[in-house]
Amino acid sequence: MAEGPLVADASPVAAARSDSALAGALLTTLLPAGDPSDWDSWRWAGPPPPDAVARRIGRPHLTWAFVSPWFARQSVGTALLDAAVHALMRVGYTELASPFLRGNESSTLWHWCAGFGCSPYPGSLRAIREQVARRL
Repeated sequence: MAEGPLVADASPVAAARSDSALAGALLTTLLPAGDPSDWDSWRWAGPPPPDAVARRIGRPHLTWAFVSPWFARQSVGTALLDAAVHALMRVGYTELASPFLRGNESSTLWHWCAGFGCSPYPGSLRAIREQVARRL
């Protein structure tokens, strides 16, 4: 997946108080705006504008989320997500995309508890059939 520009203000890092060890981090980038159930909405057709974040072009995308196993289940990920969402809202974004891998139950539960909804998977057989039918 070709990632877009970094949304630095919505990419928080958490450190442990005792020794400043990395407790967790989120990386938020921009995807092109479009229907998330369409493969083409996950890649920029060309280089995104250098001022895409300032102009609020595209859709924020939680590209990477990490919580150290030492800090798992202590709300670190949720606190980081809260910081990222508030940063996005301050600049005018109203949505955040975040895919996760099938079979990753802890990630699935975390996304569900955080209020993320499911969008159709563009790689599903039904979606592929619909896309092929539109192009014929």
